[in-house]
Amino acid sequence: MDDEGSSRMLKEITKKSLYDIMQECPSKKIDEKILFLEKKNIELTKCPDSKLGILKHTLSYFKSDFKQKWRLANYKQERFFKNSIKFVIWNTEKSNRPTKEFVESSDIRNKDVSKIIKEITLTPTRATKLRKAFSSVNKNKIKKHTPSEALAIFVEGDFTRRQREILHNANKSIYSCYSLINNAKKECYPKEQSIRVTETWAEIILQDLLNHTSLRLCKYLEEIIETCTEEEKKIMELLTKWGCDGSQQSQFKQNFENNTESDSNIFQSSLVSIRLQTNNNGQKKTIWQNPVPSSPRYCRPIRIRFIHETKDVTNNEIAYVESQARNLTETEILTATGILYINYTYPATNNGGR
Repeated sequence: MDDEGSSRMLKEITKKSLYDIMQECPSKKIDEKILFLEKKNIELTKCPDSKLGILKHTLSYFKSDFKQKWRLANYKQERFFKNSIKFVIWNTEKSNRPTKEFVESSDIRNKDVSKIIKEITLTPTRATKLRKAFSSVNKNKIKKHTPSEALAIFVEGDFTRRQREILHNANKSIYSCYSLINNAKKECYPKEQSIRVTETWAEIILQDLLNHTSLRLCKYLEEIIETCTEEEKKIMELLTKWGCDGSQQSQFKQNFENNTESDSNIFQSSLVSIRLQTNNNGQKKTIWQNPVPSSPRYCRPIRIRFIHETKDVTNNEIAYVESQARNLTETEILTATGILYINYTYPATNNGGR
């Protein structure tokens, strides 16, 4: 029962709001931040002493979720912020209106339930008809994959074009057509002007490669970036590493313009994104973390050449990439919520050939 002269109402508060309150705590310790959150919510809700148990019980769901998931996987914020939390908010001012429990004031009332039960028991077949109708409604809620999502599925499965078309024809309500998927694939490549190719080497300008990488990351992290403050959007940085290595391969029956050229050796330099974060005078907040930094999955080539690996070739490659790295400039990305400014740390060298 409520205290005499008081009323209560149900309010939904997002996890993002709770997280923002925790960020006001100057301490870096999680337990102290959660204690700060509890005290702050007691103040905001003007919770009487007799109702502290209810409020703390409601907050316990958030505490458990935060400790188990956020600490271990804070780069998956879109999952963490997805659901709201329901709070009972007390208004200590007196009111002449009678108090009601939330169930009594909800859209689904007891009389509606009674009507449904009565409808089901009219005839033996009525329940079956209602179940089929409910199933048909659920089927209509099947979400169609976006071209980018479908592309990710086909790349992960290493499907051929023919296999993609078979899947699309089998269920057009889920998969996009091949032309849309192909357009999504083209968006994964940097602009053509930044790529240079000859018969013995191919390369992409480092600045353009990082610009494109940042753009794709921000598109993937769109929901998370929307939760960032305007200040955080101006102090983002992308941490990277790069390296170069050479190997031998089977020589193809291919003629070169210069008879001295050969494709029996290949030498490549590549870049890997490590982390996207905000950096406010040493106070860092991770936006995205590469889950497999040593895997070739996120590896992006900078330059590929048909050349035998030697000490001189390796040193020249290091000097070539580092000269571009020293001249990197800030990337500006326009989003629905404003402009992001991303800086780049000086790429660390990790060379397999040295």
